[in-house]
Amino acid sequence: MRRAAGTPAGTAAFELGESIKRWRAAAHDSKRNVGSNQWLLPKDFIRRREAFTTLATEAQKLYRDISTRKPTTPKEKAERAAKEATANLKMMRAAQTLADPLLRNFLIGVAAYEGKNYALAESQFRKCCKAAPRVAAFYQGRGLALGKQDRHLDALVSFTWTLRLQPNSQAALRMLRDGLKNVPGAKMQTPAFQTATELVGQYEADSRRSSRSGIEWLLPGRVVRTRTGELPKPQYDRLVFRQAVAVPVGTSSLIVDEAAVKDAKEVFVRIDETTLVRGVIKRVRSYGSKRTSPPVALVIVGDCKFTPLEADPETKFAADEAVTAYGLGIYEQMGRTVRKINGKILNVEEQGRLQLSAALVAGEAASPIITQDGKLAGLLSGRTDAMADGGGAEKFIPLSELERILKQASRPYRRPSGYGRTRRNIQPRPAPGQLFIVYVTCTEKFEK
Repeated sequence: MRRAAGTPAGTAAFELGESIKRWRAAAHDSKRNVGSNQWLLPKDFIRRREAFTTLATEAQKLYRDISTRKPTTPKEKAERAAKEATANLKMMRAAQTLADPLLRNFLIGVAAYEGKNYALAESQFRKCCKAAPRVAAFYQGRGLALGKQDRHLDALVSFTWTLRLQPNSQAALRMLRDGLKNVPGAKMQTPAFQTATELVGQYEADSRRSSRSGIEWLLPGRVVRTRTGELPKPQYDRLVFRQAVAVPVGTSSLIVDEAAVKDAKEVFVRIDETTLVRGVIKRVRSYGSKRTSPPVALVIVGDCKFTPLEADPETKFAADEAVTAYGLGIYEQMGRTVRKINGKILNVEEQGRLQLSAALVAGEAASPIITQDGKLAGLLSGRTDAMADGGGAEKFIPLSELERILKQASRPYRRPSGYGRTRRNIQPRPAPGQLFIVYVTCTEKFEK
């Protein structure tokens, strides 16, 4: 914050100041912003979650009380319609109760879908996709609502995104395969159809079908299955989205700030402007009672082949050597623009620790330090402690402290397998470049 205050007046200083304000708001120690400048305490989230559960359960019971026998007389039809309307209204009330606006909009979409108001459902899911473009359940819901309106090609686009975001999901693969069958023959030459066909072609044929009825909602962290007249009950109160700059240190590995990926439910890596791929976290373990791990983690991306930066702990760096750091707010609402920070090495201390002229500001995640000839010189720790002055003390992490991690990163990647996972036939695609953005989806649940 002091650095922001010392920045010359102008656009850069204003943007830094605004970014710090957003970070303070995102990292608030007690209240949470739920939109329209409204802040709620944890107890408010708990109270609304309990109210949601009660109303959703009541709505579910109302649906179950409706006879499965098809009505034949006008009186029976009117009675059934009245019961369905009452149950739909109760379900919508339940959906509107949840505190978090993103999850609330999603549940309103589900309630509208169950109530056969497919236009409203599609509108709600579309709003969610725009606000959080990496949650598969949002695209899934939009695809289902579009299909009910006979907009099958548009539904296919949504199902394509669903599978891209959940590439190991059998449910997502089934939806896309079924979506291809629903597209009229006259539209089979469209780019959307061809893209979906190509994506499905990456998977091995599988004749197995789901034996259970209902919808498997592909929410972050856990799939939630629902039956007719039932709302999915998220296991958390909020979704939180973090980000950080990462650099390749292995053909399948990126090194990233541990604080950014802590408790992650899903991890994605931005390869270029149009390519987003799923990643997994490989925790960096400490060895021995006196050893501690640096605050970094590895993100493994099996679908890509990176060109690792040269990162040799034996490399000697010199004073006045030019280096570059990269600042990015740890929360997405702070902005998605990477701040390039040109600087130089001021001094070389013991064990390869460097004093730098480049520095991060409050709220920014850890940054790689890269020399002019493309070598990794170390990392600057993030300044993400909202309770500490300036986001916490800045620390340079030399390559000597990363040696064990770099060895782990150099090991070949083995694609995981197991029951319930899809089987894909793909070759890792080249991913050129020095910098990549890691996006992280986390959850937050409040306890009494």
